[in-house]
Amino acid sequence: MRTAKQTPASRRHSVLTRILEAPERALAAILCVHALVWTALPTLLYANLPLDLIEALTYGREWQLGYDKLPPLPWWLVEIAHRLIGRDFAYYLLAQLAVVAALWLIWVSARPLVGPLGALVAVLIIDGLHYLNYTSAKFNHDVVQLPFWALAGFAFHRALRGGWIGHWLLLGLAIGMSLWSKYFVVVLAAPLALFILYDRAVTQSPGDAGTLHRGRGRTRNDGASYRLAGAE
Repeated sequence: MRTAKQTPASRRHSVLTRILEAPERALAAILCVHALVWTALPTLLYANLPLDLIEALTYGREWQLGYDKLPPLPWWLVEIAHRLIGRDFAYYLLAQLAVVAALWLIWVSARPLVGPLGALVAVLIIDGLHYLNYTSAKFNHDVVQLPFWALAGFAFHRALRGGWIGHWLLLGLAIGMSLWSKYFVVVLAAPLALFILYDRAVTQSPGDAGTLHRGRGRTRNDGASYRLAGAE
């Protein structure tokens, strides 16, 4: 018997069905394709390294704890890649590893809020920003801070919802590494600090912030039970 030939429409439907059934696999495929494409394109098309990478190779060899211009972390990483591999593709791959880590953390942060499929859509939307694709080839301070900002958002949200001390420590690590990436982190850290200072749920006792939403639910339920008891 002859099997029916798949039409383009049926193939598209099959791909969508697979994505809906396993968004985690779709995410892994998207991240791998992203890293491969944006590592290969500049490797094949750029005749010279971008200026930011040339600057990184100049500053990174000094291994200073601080510079008069910017923090040292991306320059250190570029110097490590230069000593270990010494090929241009290594610098482009380093940039995409930072981008992929940021996208994965975004997916992890969004999954409890909107589900795996919604988190996948969030990743696709953010991946469309030029900061995460064609301008990310020049591995610099803007690129290296991406995963740490994403980690800070993830840790802060989990700390507020769960109140676990480990998430607060993870937030501190993310802010600290962001400071080593770019001093611009103050734009991220200041709103988080103000929120902690002025939000009553956070400034109560440890764990209260994480149970606030449950406490409010219990308050409403207790109020309803009291009214029912009075009516009886």
